[in-house]
Amino acid sequence: MPDASASVAAALGTVAGKVLPNRLTPLFSLYSPTAQDYFYTTVPQMAVSAILGHLNNTCDPQANGSCTTPPALVPYSPVGPYVPGYSQFPSFFCSVGPCVIGTNPQAADSDGDGVSDGVEALTFPYCDPLSPGCAGPSLWVSVYGDDGNACSRDTPCRTFSGALAKSSPGGTIKVLNSGDFGQVTINKPVTLDASGVIGGIQAGSGTAITVNAGPNDKVVLRGLTLDGLGTATNGISFTAGGSLYVENCTVNNFGQYGLDFAPASGNGKLFVTDTLLRNNGVGAVGGGAHLVATTGTGFIASFDGLRSESNVFGLKAETLGVVTVRNSLATNNGYSGFSATTPSGSGSVRMLVENSVSTHNGTYGFLSNSLSTVTLSNVISTNNQFGLGSASGGTIVSFGNNKVQGNSVDGAPNQTLTNR
Repeated sequence: MPDASASVAAALGTVAGKVLPNRLTPLFSLYSPTAQDYFYTTVPQMAVSAILGHLNNTCDPQANGSCTTPPALVPYSPVGPYVPGYSQFPSFFCSVGPCVIGTNPQAADSDGDGVSDGVEALTFPYCDPLSPGCAGPSLWVSVYGDDGNACSRDTPCRTFSGALAKSSPGGTIKVLNSGDFGQVTINKPVTLDASGVIGGIQAGSGTAITVNAGPNDKVVLRGLTLDGLGTATNGISFTAGGSLYVENCTVNNFGQYGLDFAPASGNGKLFVTDTLLRNNGVGAVGGGAHLVATTGTGFIASFDGLRSESNVFGLKAETLGVVTVRNSLATNNGYSGFSATTPSGSGSVRMLVENSVSTHNGTYGFLSNSLSTVTLSNVISTNNQFGLGSASGGTIVSFGNNKVQGNSVDGAPNQTLTNR
């Protein structure tokens, strides 16, 4: 007879230290000595329901003659051998060791995130309740709320900070109606979602949203409007975390940066879509989007649908990282529209810009400075002081399909690639 364990291990599990993706449909095998019944299912929620004793001990009229007695709730336990390397779901619902009939694992909170193992697995079947990150139910904020509330839709909180304190890691905080919900420092994986309303933050000083989270944490900012009133420092400041997603946001009137992505570890990922940065920076200080990493492996950033308007600069990446920009506009900025720079002795910045426009900027449409590389494909640079510029060893690379004209000085790429 074939070795079933070896066969499964070849398709699922850990091979040579590498975790393979799930390519099998699991079969959960359970048994209840009370009901003297085996139960098999491929549905995680059904297996959890059986473990928690939510399946009825059904009555068979043909065998018993009648079913006048209400059926009892009968708990099941896993039965049979486990395949090495395969997750022993759902035995993790038992607080200690193998599942024991009569235990109530629903109340256990193995990852300490405030949501019980049973609730997490029933609600989020693809999330491991033993590890932090299972999202709890959505929390809500409202201008009519109170931070002493439970942050439910019916009893919302008043501020982002108040709701964040009650949010499970990976949870979502939604905005119920338009208003200002206060500055916040995010220290866990979470989504702030103001879709459908004008929800955001007015900040007279400091930073509207600071992200200082764990190295693997994902933070999503969606549909927010941030206003610095001309006196606050930064709109969004990222100092630590795994990745930051900025979606459909507007960031206005901050004295330094609209978006400052500066992970202290030098590692981090940034994804910006359909977002407006406007009127950020004062004089020669600050700008729209600023990306910098001074250590580590460097940042990875992607912009799609960025509009950077009337800032000190549009988008600047420096020191160490890789940036991709598509379908974006930089206009009426005091200095450059899109720029990359690498200070002497540091790593390198590589920027690819495609299907984008840089126009009416005070200095360069596209600038590569100090050993950085800016690669352009199907871009327009017009009505700037300089269309293209490179300095101190910087390189402008063109795919030969760009339109650079109408600038005081159009400039030229350092290198032209062949399309293929």
